[in-house]
Amino acid sequence: MGQYWQGAAFKDGYLIRTCVRPGHLKLIEHSRIGSIDTAPIHNIIENKPCNVAWIGDYSTTPYDGSEPYQRKFPKKKFAEIYDEVWNRDASKFVGSLGISYYAGFLINHSKQRYIDLSDYEEVDPLPLLTACGNDRGGGDYHGPLEKRIGTWAFDELEFSKSYNGPYKKVFYAFEFC
Repeated sequence: MGQYWQGAAFKDGYLIRTCVRPGHLKLIEHSRIGSIDTAPIHNIIENKPCNVAWIGDYSTTPYDGSEPYQRKFPKKKFAEIYDEVWNRDASKFVGSLGISYYAGFLINHSKQRYIDLSDYEEVDPLPLLTACGNDRGGGDYHGPLEKRIGTWAFDELEFSKSYNGPYKKVFYAFEFC
C-alpha cells in the first residue's frame, strides 16, 4: 500500500502549520517543484526559522532507532508528534500561499548548511530531506542519495530569498527514477 505524507512546521515545540487536505499525497508528489502541499511550509519558514518534518503515516512502525528522526525522539514523544500532525483538523488547510520559493535558499541552522534552490529543476529537496518514515510504502523515494532522506528532519530550517552567511553550501542530486 501507499504511504501518505504531511509536512509540518514547529516552533518552540508547538505545531504551527501542517499541510493537510483531502487526498493526501505520496512523498514523491510532495517533492516535485510546484506542489501545492509544499508551498505553505516554504512560506511559513520564510525569514522565520522553524523545525520542519514531513511525517509519513507509516512512520511510527517499526520504531527501532535506525532512522535519523528516531534518534532525535523517544518512541513515545514521536507518537505524540505523529498524533498531533495526523489528527489535525483538515478544515485548517489554507492551500498554496502563492510563494515563489524556488528563487531562494533553504538554510539549515542546525547543521550550518544551505541549499540554493535554483540548482534544482525537478525535485524540491525540502520534503525529502525532512521525511520521517521513507521506504515503508508505495510512492516513497527510491533513487540516488536515498540514505540522505530524512537527515534534516526536525532541524531548524529557514527559507530566504538571499543568503550570504558563513554556512557551507550543499547540493543533493535527488532524481525521480
